[in-house]
Amino acid sequence: MYFDSIENASEHQCCNKYNQRKYEPGINWSSSYKKISLACSKSGNSFFSTSRTGSSFDEYSSGFTLSQNIYDFGKTPTRVKIQNFNLASSRSDLENLSEQIIFNVKQTYFGVL
Repeated sequence: MYFDSIENASEHQCCNKYNQRKYEPGINWSSSYKKISLACSKSGNSFFSTSRTGSSFDEYSSGFTLSQNIYDFGKTPTRVKIQNFNLASSRSDLENLSEQIIFNVKQTYFGVL
């Protein structure tokens, strides 16, 4: 895998940390608000009939969710291993690029002499 800059290689390293976080438990929080309006009126021989019109009430809800991955048939450890291989590859590409730059500078220097 080849990265055109050190920044791209470091962004690739962040993916490795993300995959390792999948082992950790997750906490989610959600909340909602609804304003419900009742605009009912009596019409004919309806089973549901009311004489109130324009009534409304507010509904609030909130909840927490805690999740923990127990077993995913080896999917997460495999992803972590793949990211570790990708990280090693990126570091090797960076080292090769540095050595190539040093070689080119030396070749140009000795070519001028």
